[in-house]
Amino acid sequence: MSISALHPAWVLHCFPYKESSVIADILTADAGRVSLIAHNIKKQNKKKFSGTTLQLFQRFQISWRGNGNLKTLTNIEADKSLRLQGRHLFCGLYANELLVRLLKHHLPSQEIFRIYEWLIIALSKKVTPESCLRLFEKGLLDQLGYGLPLQFEAETLIPLQPNQHYTYNPLNGFSRKTEHDDLVDFPGWLLLNYAKNQISEEMLPLLKQLNRMALKCLLGNEPLKSRSLFKTINQK
Repeated sequence: MSISALHPAWVLHCFPYKESSVIADILTADAGRVSLIAHNIKKQNKKKFSGTTLQLFQRFQISWRGNGNLKTLTNIEADKSLRLQGRHLFCGLYANELLVRLLKHHLPSQEIFRIYEWLIIALSKKVTPESCLRLFEKGLLDQLGYGLPLQFEAETLIPLQPNQHYTYNPLNGFSRKTEHDDLVDFPGWLLLNYAKNQISEEMLPLLKQLNRMALKCLLGNEPLKSRSLFKTINQK
């Protein structure tokens, strides 16, 4: 049985288990995504975890033990607590769901941890959430090995031109748009700016479509619950 030292961790998802326990997915830099069970964490008379709850958007120092995919929490200390509200909260829930759906267990990634932490801190400061999300999605695709090829045409490897328009195929990349294409077209200047992480407000609708097309290949046909929830709230 292996026992880990304390790791900085963000809680991505948690749900109650039996009377007083919780099962949680956490994100760490050194161990990647980890699923663990916290026994008796809801019992306030237990000294070990007294007064501690596994809350979303709060960073902890966490240790665990066990082999297999479901570890057992052994120690937890609160580190940083952030508050997300309104649209920023839904954006945070969306990012959490993406990571739970796309990250395999125990694949370390300092960069995914960094960009997630950057996103959550930015959302807590109530910055424009759409720009932050597009950069987070782009960075996540890069780290998963499915980065957007934002500089060259797919088959010819000719550099993208700012005054040209392109269509996107997630399996191949970008191709120069022809008069017969009825697909979404992306201006070359937009793609080149996105490659440099330069985003303006006018770019956001097309970047949202682009990232959805890229992520769909990884997510499959099962819809994201956070998107459905956001739509439901907006319709009320």
